Amino acid sequence: MFRARIASAAMCMALSCACTNSAGESSKANLEEHANYFLPEDATDVVTAPELPWLQKSFNVSREPLEFAVSVEKLNHAMSEGWKLCEPSDREWKEFDDATFTPPRHTRQRVYVLSKDGVLAVLIGMYYTEIDGRSQAQVKMNQHGILIVRNATEQEAQETAQSFNLKCL
Repeated sequence: MFRARIASAAMCMALSCACTNSAGESSKANLEEHANYFLPEDATDVVTAPELPWLQKSFNVSREPLEFAVSVEKLNHAMSEGWKLCEPSDREWKEFDDATFTPPRHTRQRVYVLSKDGVLAVLIGMYYTEIDGRSQAQVKMNQHGILIVRNATEQEAQETAQSFNLKCL
């Protein structure tokens, strides 16, 4: 249920633009190829959401605290291959408390948006901290990631990046 909530929230944010059905769109197989390019090699518990007009995968990776699931090297390599990268303007992760869980969880989230040739990729990484009654927390080393790949116009890609307050390089 938890993964479904996160996936639904990420999906709503990342897909604020309507999916297009214009000629020349990437096929599902092509979207899968792009998704696999960004999916970390050490990803575990990979789940592909069924029956969506886009491709969405959720996964877990083990990382040092506040290290993003997809490496800087992979993001730089993607840019060298023509992907336009939109990233947070600062090094800080966005933080919020989620009281829908018992005990409540503190979430740190980071988002990147990439686009190339009519394809949009949204990469979301989240760390969860369980908060006890004294507001002390312990960081878990497991990062949950969500990867959404879909067809999008350049304008839709830009609007998606803006919805996350990202700057595009």
